[in-house]
Amino acid sequence: MNVLGIIGFGQNPAACVLQEGKLTAFVEEERMTRLKSSDGMFPAKAVSWCLKSRKLTLEDIDVIAFGWDAGKYPWQIGKNFTSNYLKYRGAARRAHRVRKDSSATYLALETLFEYHPDRIVSKIHQGLRAAGLRGKFPPVEFVSHHMAHAYSTYFCSTFSEAGILTLDGSGEDICTQLLIARDDNVQVVESYPIPHSLGWFYAAVTQYLGFIPYRDEGKLMGLAALGEKRSADNKWIEPLSKVLIIKDGKYEVNPIYTKFGGHFYADRYTDEFVKLITDVDREAQPIFYGDKVEIDGEIKSRYLHDIYIDIAWAEQELMERARIMLGKKLVENYGMKNLCIAGGVGMNCKMNGEIFQQTGAENIFVQPASSDNGTALGAAMYVAQQYGEDVRNPL
Repeated sequence: MNVLGIIGFGQNPAACVLQEGKLTAFVEEERMTRLKSSDGMFPAKAVSWCLKSRKLTLEDIDVIAFGWDAGKYPWQIGKNFTSNYLKYRGAARRAHRVRKDSSATYLALETLFEYHPDRIVSKIHQGLRAAGLRGKFPPVEFVSHHMAHAYSTYFCSTFSEAGILTLDGSGEDICTQLLIARDDNVQVVESYPIPHSLGWFYAAVTQYLGFIPYRDEGKLMGLAALGEKRSADNKWIEPLSKVLIIKDGKYEVNPIYTKFGGHFYADRYTDEFVKLITDVDREAQPIFYGDKVEIDGEIKSRYLHDIYIDIAWAEQELMERARIMLGKKLVENYGMKNLCIAGGVGMNCKMNGEIFQQTGAENIFVQPASSDNGTALGAAMYVAQQYGEDVRNPL
């Protein structure tokens, strides 16, 4: 059986081929286009390369696995957005002293129909034709985004039993999941729904410090290391703890700082987030990409100012606390000695090191393609397994 796994129309589009359950081709679209992340694109060149490298045509493909469950659109996702909007709407309006904030509503409505299953299938067909592929279209099967992340890491590990932690911006209506895997069975044990996204919190601070969100989080991770020497006196843990709230073995992300409210400065954080930071220090104004300032007599990027270095350290610290807590839950509550990690937030290598050292896990495996590119692989594995194939591909 030949399965074509794809992910597209968002971050890190990619494609892969599984033949009899074994991975034989896998590439990210950016490697072909030379456009970093190739955001929003269909993985046309990646699909073409995967098929050509295996001497396959479109008609040789039995099924296409897509790493996003479009079947949840529009009704289930619409219900999630409506309940959260009603829950936080009053707080957002009071915080910003505005009568209406329609931007989040318009974006949500647009997304509901953009990811409608019929529309996604149509866009996949258009993308395949635009890639020059001819022949009959294989059927398309949708796979839950976080389940695809989970499959991509567990079935590429050498473990026969593991706790799985998937963390990203969002996958349909979920942003974090804890799963348990034994042999070929993967089971969800805990989910964190939108808007409680560690990825959104990560992106908010990334953009506030003048980086490009969903691309430059690694630069924020590197910047955080420079704040270690002043960590004992860091004044940003307390205010940022109002955004990422960790207590009683769980965490929350308050969306009035990330999504619901005015977005005068940027799209990943609200005006209330700016107020939260500048109330602590008026000099800590948001940075815009490429901003320069004189530091110690030299013109440097503004984020190299001690204030922003310390904000980066506080963000990294809080993210580590949240993830260590989740990892400990898999180890202590479910008896897992091995941990598998995937999802865009799973690319923070410093954080992964802390999880390994502080959770009590004996072994850890992180999917190298932890961002959305890996869900092309995970979706293909999930679908192939449903057809009875052994999809273990240890790296």
